[in-house]
Amino acid sequence: MGGIVGIFNLENVQVPEVVDKMCNVIQHRGPHGRAYFFDDYVGLGVVNLNINDEEFNQPIFNEDQSISLLCDGEIYNAFKLKNLLMQKGHKFLAKNEFECLIHLYEEHGVKYFDQINGIVVYRL
Repeated sequence: MGGIVGIFNLENVQVPEVVDKMCNVIQHRGPHGRAYFFDDYVGLGVVNLNINDEEFNQPIFNEDQSISLLCDGEIYNAFKLKNLLMQKGHKFLAKNEFECLIHLYEEHGVKYFDQINGIVVYRL
């Protein structure tokens, strides 16, 4: 399984360089892809171990880009979850199983954890 790294920045640190170095340390956990997310205070990175031949386009966002997701792993019931969420009107933009995590969060808040069947590491 890949991994996620991050830094909370309250000082004038060169966050992209630090997060890239952190990803280098765990690169052996996910040699197939790398993605980043940065804002004013947080820098995050993910290294991907491609176990399901899906596109690795991250971060993933909801429709209005108010929620972002970095993740790696496998969600065994993603197809079922996606269908249930589409019936409730959610639109899926990404072509991977992880986008259902964002929509589950929108529907249920933090109580959505019990609905996930799989091995996954992520940051919403």
